[in-house]
Amino acid sequence: PGVEQFYTNLGAAYYFRSEFDKDISLLLIAQRLRPDHSRIYYNLGHAYRYKGDKQKAIAAYRRYVQMGEKGEEARVEKAKEFIKELSK
Repeated sequence: PGVEQFYTNLGAAYYFRSEFDKDISLLLIAQRLRPDHSRIYYNLGHAYRYKGDKQKAIAAYRRYVQMGEKGEEARVEKAKEFIKELSK
């Protein structure tokens, strides 16, 4: 389907099974479908972080922070903390 939510939901199932490569590939499809959806970048940051790819995690979190997410200021602050932690 051409709906990004399908891919993000399916990706979440893989994420919670620690199948980060599958999660990432699905989130990248969602990103192509809806590049303006900030939560995709936050989720990508998590998947890359748990996979151990610090640079891609930082880039994804930075994009999320740059885009912001109305009503989710605490999540934006958490992303900033992840960036700081991963940058060490």
